[in-house]
Amino acid sequence: MRRPIRLARAQSKLSPRLQEIKRFAVAQADTARLAGVVIHVDLDGVADDAYDKLRRRITEEMRGTFRDCPSALALAAYEIEAWLMLFPDAFPKVKPGWRVRETDCRRDLAKLEKAKEHLVKYLGKPLYRESDAPAIMRAAVQGGHVSTRPPGNNRSYRDFADDVAGWKKAA
Repeated sequence: MRRPIRLARAQSKLSPRLQEIKRFAVAQADTARLAGVVIHVDLDGVADDAYDKLRRRITEEMRGTFRDCPSALALAAYEIEAWLMLFPDAFPKVKPGWRVRETDCRRDLAKLEKAKEHLVKYLGKPLYRESDAPAIMRAAVQGGHVSTRPPGNNRSYRDFADDVAGWKKAA
C-alpha cells in the first residue's frame, strides 16, 4: 500500500484500519487465494511491557480481521533498522565501507533506541539513509543470512519469525 496506515497509535479505530488493509489485500490477490498478510509497524519504542501490550492488541485484532488467511505482525522495536542489524554481513555488500560494530552484533537490538540514528553515527561512510534499507534486506536474503533465528538478538524480530513459522504451507 502506498499510503501509510497508522496502527500503533490507533486506539478505537484499529478495526476499520485493518479492514482497509484486508480490502486492499483481497483486491491485490484478485482471483488467487490470499496466502497471508504481513503488516509492518515501526514501534518507535523498545521491546518492553508497552511492546507486549501493543503486540497483543494488534495481533488479536488481526486474527479477527484475517480469519480466512494467516497474518503476521512485524512490530519492529525500535525501527526496522534494528532488524537489519541482525544481518551485519549484508551491509558491506551494499556499501563497501559499511561495518556493523561487533558490540552491536552482541547486544539486544530490541532495546536499541533510535536504531536509524545509531546506524548513521556508527556505520561508516557514506552515511546510512532510510532508503538504503531495501537494498540491505535484499543483500541479506541473497546472501542467505535471513532465517527465523539469526545469530543476533532482537525479540521483536523473533516474535515476527514465530508468527510466520506458524503459517501452514500453501497448497
